[in-house]
Amino acid sequence: MDLELKKTIVSYSDTNENNFAIDLWKILKENVKIKVINDVYSSVDYKLTSKQNEKVIYLELKCRDIKYANCDTFIMGKTKIDNITAKCLTPCILVWKFGDIIYFKEYTSDLMNYDTFIIQKSKVIYIKKMECGIGMESLIELINKLLN
Repeated sequence: MDLELKKTIVSYSDTNENNFAIDLWKILKENVKIKVINDVYSSVDYKLTSKQNEKVIYLELKCRDIKYANCDTFIMGKTKIDNITAKCLTPCILVWKFGDIIYFKEYTSDLMNYDTFIIQKSKVIYIKKMECGIGMESLIELINKLLN
C-alpha cells in the first residue's frame, strides 16, 4: 500500500499526522510510499520510501497553534534528537506546521551539540527559525532530493 495512516486515533496529534500524510501523498504519490508510524513512543512520525530505489527518509512533525509562527526559534525535545541518532532514523526532516505555514530543518548530527534548556522538566533544544526552510514546495524539494 502506498499510504498507511494511523488506524487508532487517540488524540488530535494523530489526526494531524494523518492529515499531513494525506497532503504529502497527494503531491508525492507517483514516487513515494508514506507510512504514518503507529508506535506512540517512536521518535519520528513518518517513514517515506522511494518507489524507484527503496531509499528511506523519516519525518517528525510538530503541529502548533498559528500564534507561535512568529517566534524566532522552534523547540524539539532533546530525547527525540538523541533517539533519532541512536536508532539511525536518518535522513530525517524535522517539520513544524502552524496552520498552513510549514517550516522544516534537515536533521544533522550538529543538532546534538545545540544548547539544551529545560521546559516543563524536559530537555529541549531551540532551533533558530532562520536555519529552517519554509513552505510545502521547498519541503517537497528536500524530500525528493533525499530520496534520489
